[in-house]
Amino acid sequence: MRFWSIVLVAGLLFGCAKSAPPLPPADHTYSTRGIVERLPSRSDAHIIILHEELPNFIGIDGDAATMQSMAMPFAFSPGVSAAGAKDGTKVAFTFEVRWTGAEPLLITKLEVLPEDTTLELED
Repeated sequence: MRFWSIVLVAGLLFGCAKSAPPLPPADHTYSTRGIVERLPSRSDAHIIILHEELPNFIGIDGDAATMQSMAMPFAFSPGVSAAGAKDGTKVAFTFEVRWTGAEPLLITKLEVLPEDTTLELED
């Protein structure tokens, strides 16, 4: 009987715990390539990637423009990580943009590229 009481209490505790609210739908999704400038750390869970130019990037105002190559911070979607990457690693990645919410730039896929991959980055 004691065992089932513990199971019941544990079930109630876990069942009542609030889970993270679902993310709103992405406003836009982009795929690009870049170089990892800084991996996530204990103090900052974001990865910094210097990405290639993004033609037809849709800004918060809804207008399309070319986003020049630049370094930006990105968060990771659950289940996605920087495994296999280090500072200076070339990567291909897909990210979602949400203009509302805590994490506007969310990586949904990241792939390490061969070291000899040529990227089109501005100096």
